[in-house]
Amino acid sequence: MFFRLFLCVLLFGIAASAQPPRSLPNDGKKSLVKVAVSPDGLTIAVARSGNTSVKRYGRVELWDSATGKLLRTITGFDGPVWSLTFSRDGKSIITVSTEHREQKVPTKVKDRNEKIFAELKWWNVQSGEFIRKVLLADENVVAAEATWSPNGDVLALVERNEVAQLTQIGELGSLNQRIILPGYVILHEATLKLLDAETGERRVKVEDASRSFPGYHGLVYARLEHPTFSPDGKTLAAVFGTEVTLWNVRTGKKELTLTKVKGTPSALAFSPDSRHVAVASNTSTRTKVESELTIWDVSSGREVNRLTGKNDEVSSLQYGLEGRALLIGTLQYERGGATGTVKMWNLDENRMGRLNVREGKPVSAFVMLADQSVVLQLGEDVELWDGKTWEAKYTFEPSEESEEESNRGSRYLLRAQRAVAVAFSRDGLTVSAEIPGEGVRHWDSRTGGVKEKPGVDDKPPGVNDNAASKQGSDAAVAMSANGDFRAEATATGVRLTNLVKATSEEFKFSGDGPIAALALSHDGRLVAVATGDQVAVIKTADKVEAVTFDVGLEITAVAIDPAGQLLAVARSDRAIVFWNLRTGSMQGELRKHQDVINALAFSPDGKLLASGGDDRTAILWEVASGKTKRTLKGHDVTVTSLAFSPDGRVLASGSGNAAVVLWDVASGRLDRILR
Repeated sequence: MFFRLFLCVLLFGIAASAQPPRSLPNDGKKSLVKVAVSPDGLTIAVARSGNTSVKRYGRVELWDSATGKLLRTITGFDGPVWSLTFSRDGKSIITVSTEHREQKVPTKVKDRNEKIFAELKWWNVQSGEFIRKVLLADENVVAAEATWSPNGDVLALVERNEVAQLTQIGELGSLNQRIILPGYVILHEATLKLLDAETGERRVKVEDASRSFPGYHGLVYARLEHPTFSPDGKTLAAVFGTEVTLWNVRTGKKELTLTKVKGTPSALAFSPDSRHVAVASNTSTRTKVESELTIWDVSSGREVNRLTGKNDEVSSLQYGLEGRALLIGTLQYERGGATGTVKMWNLDENRMGRLNVREGKPVSAFVMLADQSVVLQLGEDVELWDGKTWEAKYTFEPSEESEEESNRGSRYLLRAQRAVAVAFSRDGLTVSAEIPGEGVRHWDSRTGGVKEKPGVDDKPPGVNDNAASKQGSDAAVAMSANGDFRAEATATGVRLTNLVKATSEEFKFSGDGPIAALALSHDGRLVAVATGDQVAVIKTADKVEAVTFDVGLEITAVAIDPAGQLLAVARSDRAIVFWNLRTGSMQGELRKHQDVINALAFSPDGKLLASGGDDRTAILWEVASGKTKRTLKGHDVTVTSLAFSPDGRVLASGSGNAAVVLWDVASGRLDRILR
């Protein structure tokens, strides 16, 4: 009981000291988990992602520390979230992640063709909305760990890269003669940078802060991790291989290297006055695990104190009681199993106390809130404990829906559903798609993150789920280019829905047979309805048929230009024909698709037409000349729907695997895949 009370006082001393909000380290193996606490302690951010090259989805959950309830989830990541922190005012959360951008839509893991970027992103804490991003690195980055200086103006970034290098490899021939052949070896590289935390630009060159080693040994000796700032912001320490190195933050010069570290360094912590640095290291053999804690004088490199632990593995450190004690998170090995513990090293009396926390889970990190609650990271689990009773209050576990949403991010997860209609919001920040059986899904066009579904009283910029019904896979659906209107085929006619006002009405028309295709004009004033080989253009205000065309062949797709003067019709013979809505005359014909055309869309200025079909391509046409401007290849299955962004710079193509692909119109480059 005495130790619990003393530990409570110790933890409160940590919370009361001037500690900047920071990312807590991760100890998970299968999943990467990072935690940050807002400056006021009211919000806890938990980043979860896969830490392998296959699981590349990532998300950040924001939790209410008072109630333990999930506030919102940020899903705008195409890769692992390696580090995160809150801004000093607590209004933004800042993440460092590696983003995977495919050059094509792959069908198998071996088909992937992509570039990897490291990005610094800002998000609004209240809404979860993306604010802005800064590119940090884009050359073979496999991991990026970051930490922020106490005042938040400097970012220490560790980049880990893999580079294939051409070299000469010796082999034995049939007669045992040595043959030198060209081959590749994988180099593992690690580099430490000091960057401006707002712009991502390099502040100063860090002396002797990179290493590279070939093959497996690179994973061990090129180890560069745990960047840690001193409380005064003047010194940066990091684990460098089997040593610990200290740099001057202002000049980037190396000031000290601690070489007499026994085992592998696992955690660092500076004393509150920045005069000492504590280093935890672990030594593992087949028969035993030992740890060592060493406190060093920063100015001289002299050893101040040392403590050896038996049968335990240290994963986290933090000073408390104004530097008079050291708090230690460990995994203690005993007969019958292992137990996660919090230990306290009283530096004045050189005594050790211990409190068991969780069987089989290492105490990866801890931070104290103002109400004396303690945020504990136990391996991959994150919990809030009462610092007085030392009992768990809340466990921050992802819901099944959150897990399913993350799994949806797998770029190789194919689905049978089609994205039958796609549209941008008026501001271009939201992409919405109609998925049969699911309804309407929304993504942030800048990050690819799934947006929260709007409620009945909300006024979303694009599609409102509450105004859209779920249709079968054969139903024809269309959205207006401004995202305000939606048309869908019914058993008796066409239902037109105003998605802004959440109103809907149904009307009939003179055509016979099932509706094969629908198209809305940009402002929703006209709707084109195709049945068989005929298409009728109807004024939605009074439901009057303005004009009817007999195409002569089965119609597969239709589109109306922004001016409401031109109709594009795709026929079963894989041709596209233009009709003048004023004169009723045909104005041209386009041919290039190798299979059925499923979707057509005009650019906002009417100068381009996009077409997509079962040949798994989308084609951009110049309307005036009828010439092909660009062919967008790489869809894994059929293209089912198309839409241009309001500025015409991005084309969204709905796919037959319930995905939406964003393309850069100018270059034809695949920007991102939304699932």
